[in-house]
Amino acid sequence: MGAAGALGLTGQWTLAEAVGRAATVQPLAPVFDRLPSLLAAAARAQLSPGFAPLLLDGTDPSLAASDLLDDWDTHLHPLVIAIGPAAERILDRLPERIAIPADCALYRTGSTQGHQAAEALALRLDRCASTLLLIDPSDDRARRDAPIWTRHLAASEVYLRAAVVLDTPAEGLDPDWRATLDGPVIEVGRACGDLDTAALIEAMLPGLPFFQPAMICCDPVDVHTILASGPRARATAVRWTRPDERTAAIADACADACADLVSTRSQGALGWLHTDLQFTIDEWDVLNTLLTDRLPPNTDLLLIPFPDPTRGHGERVLSLTIVGD
Repeated sequence: MGAAGALGLTGQWTLAEAVGRAATVQPLAPVFDRLPSLLAAAARAQLSPGFAPLLLDGTDPSLAASDLLDDWDTHLHPLVIAIGPAAERILDRLPERIAIPADCALYRTGSTQGHQAAEALALRLDRCASTLLLIDPSDDRARRDAPIWTRHLAASEVYLRAAVVLDTPAEGLDPDWRATLDGPVIEVGRACGDLDTAALIEAMLPGLPFFQPAMICCDPVDVHTILASGPRARATAVRWTRPDERTAAIADACADACADLVSTRSQGALGWLHTDLQFTIDEWDVLNTLLTDRLPPNTDLLLIPFPDPTRGHGERVLSLTIVGD
């Protein structure tokens, strides 16, 4: 019994299944609501294995507890935390829209009181390599709680963490409030064309924080380096289906992502590109050149393609995050 099965999450996530996995998955409930009781049962099983009954499938619960803790040492265990109503609505639709790693936790801060989740959160963060906060800046409680969460993540020494602030105005966030957020902050700009904010977030997740396998390898160290290269970051997304739409779409994405940076001296750019299975290295090279030509000089660009069998022929969705000053 692995960690994913013990936590009630669906399926196993393996490298071999990455491209072939279907996008339709079963909805996930917040894992923190039941993780404390699960851990207590595992602890009891380890203390008295000789007297513990077998599980329904015939498994010794002491072995299940051991497997659970062992599995947690070998996975990234990404965590997505929603703060505020708009952020929670995005979280609610994720399982129906994209393939979520089996070891990922989706956590709604409004669904569980902090003291009830404290033990579970501590254990999750102890095994967690990447965490993403989704913050609804229009909600007063979310604005108050977000700095507390970012400080907690920093104190927990999560390797890669970022706060994504939804629907930020063109002039950017209130600098005083933004200064209270510890760690990289990504401001969500306009999603181009027929995409909305939720689709923008969905396009970002496979590269940050899920690290799903890509056709071109992506090292979390590279993502961490680019996010840490400047004090501000802004994200947008754009979609196209025909090669003749590509140049204009990329121009729109670059213009929007750079719109509110104080200067044109960008530090780095992260591009997560969702494609059909006909995507080639030659096309990646063309896109890399188009982006490089439209970004400020000396910008470090990381462009990662994610082939997806559920995409229509020629469909491309680019999530672009620009880090600058």
